[in-house]
Amino acid sequence: MHFLICSLKKNLIVCSIASVIVTSPLSAQPLTHDKQNVPPTRFSDLWRYAQESDKQWLQQRKEFEAIRQQEKIDRSNLGTTLALNADASRVYADVETETDVESTNYTDKTYAVQLEQPLYNAPAWHRVKATKANIEASRFDLNDQRQLLAQRLVQALVGLLNARSEVTFARAEEKAIERQFNQTEQRFEVGLVAKTDVLDAEAAQDLAKVRVLDAENALQQAREELRIITSVNAMPEFDLKSNLTLLDFNQKQESQWVEKSLNENLQLEAQEARLEAFEHLIVAQRREWMPTVDAFALYSDSDTSRVVGSSFAGESRSVGVGLTWIPFQGGRLKATYQQIQLQRDATLAQQALLQERVTTDSRNLVRDLQTGEQRIASRATAITSARSALEATEEGYRLGTRNVVDVLNAQQILFRTQSDYANSRYQYVQDLVSLYAITGELTDQQLNELDAWFEPAEDTL
Repeated sequence: MHFLICSLKKNLIVCSIASVIVTSPLSAQPLTHDKQNVPPTRFSDLWRYAQESDKQWLQQRKEFEAIRQQEKIDRSNLGTTLALNADASRVYADVETETDVESTNYTDKTYAVQLEQPLYNAPAWHRVKATKANIEASRFDLNDQRQLLAQRLVQALVGLLNARSEVTFARAEEKAIERQFNQTEQRFEVGLVAKTDVLDAEAAQDLAKVRVLDAENALQQAREELRIITSVNAMPEFDLKSNLTLLDFNQKQESQWVEKSLNENLQLEAQEARLEAFEHLIVAQRREWMPTVDAFALYSDSDTSRVVGSSFAGESRSVGVGLTWIPFQGGRLKATYQQIQLQRDATLAQQALLQERVTTDSRNLVRDLQTGEQRIASRATAITSARSALEATEEGYRLGTRNVVDVLNAQQILFRTQSDYANSRYQYVQDLVSLYAITGELTDQQLNELDAWFEPAEDTL
């Protein structure tokens, strides 16, 4: 679709032809159900909601669309310009004759149409190339922000699932301590234990209630974090699989992941595109010392109607080529050239720093995943050991060789070990997603495959 766009500049109406591509808005398709209160059953549902609802992601998409318009703006310097001019004036004058001075007035009208087309404008052409490179850099930045959205979603979801498990463990611990307190009271009534055991059990019960309150508060805060991203109020009805398959990250793979990160990291890709843009800007600034050539066509019509003296009316037409050369602009050309070079050098330094950071982060993430595998296996074993220790302590308490404090401590160790095991699994998933992001692999396909990591939750609270 084409439009004629005009603007008033002094007494000139400047017009240009602009092309507008009509596309669908950035807003996503309307939802087919009320996501506010329907519990999501898959991770892919949350990912779709996040892309539709996250305000930060919406802002970044709009900013990218605004940046894309710069190419059209720069190309307008290479396009045809149509200028319309119309002047009308009333002239009052005193005309001297041989015998007297006579007053006269007349109307002077002038109409003009001018068409210009640049034939040679090297700076403008290279600035268009620089803008295209900057748009490509912004595209990489947008994709990187999309991966960051996925990381924020996973972090919020993991925080919510972890908080939910903490509530489950805190409530289970509270019930276990309550049973222990009741048993201790019964044993005290028949004289099998001292009053101090009852007081210890009662103190443990009070602390367990506080832990439940803290865990429930943390759960509500985690739900708010997920709601900000997805606009979902309901609790997800899924959790990590109990038999989650862990990837094998060995020492040899570390260098492979680092190399992959350096080759495919989106932030580094954006820096490369920015450096390309600076190279075009440097060439454009060098071309500022060269003349520009424009073709023009001019038509004018003037009419002067006088009361005294002769009247004049006439048309004129001209077609030609104009050359403009401005070799000196008070030092601006050289200063701008040096400024662009310094900005390019700063971008190179930033790229080197980013490469170091990507190398360090990818290496650390691989090491965290290696440690995470061992941590999960060790804590799974620790749960078995803690459960056996609790059973032995409870048996010793019944036989009189252990007191109630030993039992309460053993119970607390068991629940803490179970909580740590769950936390290790959630942290492993979060680190794995971060590694995919730093290597540029966090695509829609990869994110949708995360559904296979989850299963329906036994307890959704």
